[in-house]
Amino acid sequence: MQNPFGGPEYVLNYLARYTHRVAISNHRLVNMIDGKVTFRGKTTPMAASRN
Repeated sequence: MQNPFGGPEYVLNYLARYTHRVAISNHRLVNMIDGKVTFRGKTTPMAASRN
């Protein structure tokens, strides 16, 4: 039988990425319709200089 999560070490490493930060903060979420989420992007100085 195959372990679906790759073992406890894999799960711990995966979850550790999200313990002290938020992937998309709530104030950037705009809408959700039929399971599709719309959110505002964040423009960084580096990204702005590319345009």
